[in-house]
Amino acid sequence: MLVRQLEWLRQLGCARIAVEVDPSHGAWQALFTALDQHSVGAGVERVLSAEPLGPAGVAARAGFGASPYIAISTSVLGDCSLDRLLASGPGHKAMLRPVAGLEGCLGADILLLDDEHPAVSAGVEIDGWGVVLRDRGDACALGSMALDHRLSSIIVHAHERSPGIWVARGAVVSDRALLRGPVFIGADAIINDNAQVGPCAVVGARAIVEPAAIVAHSVVEAATIVGEGVLLERCTAQGSTIVDWASNAKAMIDDPLIVAARDDRPRSLLSSIVALCLLAVIAPVSLLIAPLRSLRNSLIGLARGERCWVGVRASEARGHGRSALARMADDAPVGVISIESALVSGEATEEDRQRAHAWYALAKSAAVDLALVADVVRAALAQRPRTTKLQPM
Repeated sequence: MLVRQLEWLRQLGCARIAVEVDPSHGAWQALFTALDQHSVGAGVERVLSAEPLGPAGVAARAGFGASPYIAISTSVLGDCSLDRLLASGPGHKAMLRPVAGLEGCLGADILLLDDEHPAVSAGVEIDGWGVVLRDRGDACALGSMALDHRLSSIIVHAHERSPGIWVARGAVVSDRALLRGPVFIGADAIINDNAQVGPCAVVGARAIVEPAAIVAHSVVEAATIVGEGVLLERCTAQGSTIVDWASNAKAMIDDPLIVAARDDRPRSLLSSIVALCLLAVIAPVSLLIAPLRSLRNSLIGLARGERCWVGVRASEARGHGRSALARMADDAPVGVISIESALVSGEATEEDRQRAHAWYALAKSAAVDLALVADVVRAALAQRPRTTKLQPM
């Protein structure tokens, strides 16, 4: 929303732009990062204040002096002719037309103020539309209107596979998944078998919707995994947090089978090099010794970066229908090192096993692998039968 407003101001030719930010808000650092990464954020001055300063206070902090300036609330989203608003002169307020279909949302106020006219005394109607977003539900409804082509001024950066269904570059949607428009699937997102997304749903970049999950009237933020069979309705999922739209309450979910943050680990160049060296020795011998062929295939997977040295027992179920968490954890090559016995006990139920595998997929690191391998070694030594030598009488 802020980027859209900055684009308007850049097109208008504003010389200087300032943004007021509350440092107590949890998202202020993410806001600064977005400004730094986007071209329209170059040169934007950030005014930090725990208390609202108002337009005049922000302008004074930014050093604007007595020059006229425009004040726009961050809760306002719309499309209008700002040049006509600027031509109307200082001290005027432009009332934009509310978006039809969003009942209850007020018309957006865009104020043109300066030090001589701190108060608004007259109204001028200009072309365009505007809306004040009261909550996440309003934002989702507005996005759905854009996906349905009811807001012609908003451009969706994705391919419209069918009316109201938008899929961005790199996204993978299973043929057995159900998309109900209006819906947006972000770049590099994964929608698995039998998952249902929509209506009025947004799945962010690199997010994963597991098999049989349902996402309706909801938003899945970037790099978030929605667990198998989970129902999301009128809420936002971000990492391990779910925000309810009605109450704005946040719930932290500790169970990775429900929601979790996706952490794509980079490929290890050292691991690939070691695997290639071992493969050069084992590959010729495997032509004569059959048991070494499975190890050879495992080393090929290691060299490609598709497997790792330490992991859990490979599942018999294969294919795209398996959950992403299962695929992330299921990367231990046969015949190398498996920490399955240290992760779950032999008496564990299938649900406990899936939960343990999901935890391992998300928590996997060198330290975790080392601790689990040590547990496996200790357990093996404890179970090894002891032999004693008989002393002669």
